[in-house]
Amino acid sequence: TPYIKSAIGTSAIFVTLGCLAILCFGQTIFGDWLGVADVTAGRLKTTMFAFFIYSALFNSFNTRSENANIFEHINKNKKFIGIIGALFIVQTLIIQFGGKIFETTALSGVEFAVAFIAAALIIPVDMIRKAITRKK
Repeated sequence: TPYIKSAIGTSAIFVTLGCLAILCFGQTIFGDWLGVADVTAGRLKTTMFAFFIYSALFNSFNTRSENANIFEHINKNKKFIGIIGALFIVQTLIIQFGGKIFETTALSGVEFAVAFIAAALIIPVDMIRKAITRKK
């Protein structure tokens, strides 16, 4: 449907631009602006990976409802909350301790925070999309 196409398109554009921003401007963002020492290609790729996965987790809330309230009836779906929570924990552990197996590099708190906060922005972006599609 047009609604689903707009949802998929919006999230794809958001994630693509976010990943490109981390890869292309990560040295400036983390090294120059935030003062993170030792910004390497491996750390930037791991930060991009974290952003990608956290975006998918946050977008799960967007896809629960066509309404603006993404938490509508969430208390009735405890399995959803448990699965999202478990995925967040596993993802974070893979990043920090995955090393050679997953080709990740442990991130600093600042790098995690940037990946997490940037990924959370998919929620307001999708709310704007919902508002626009509702008006049409």
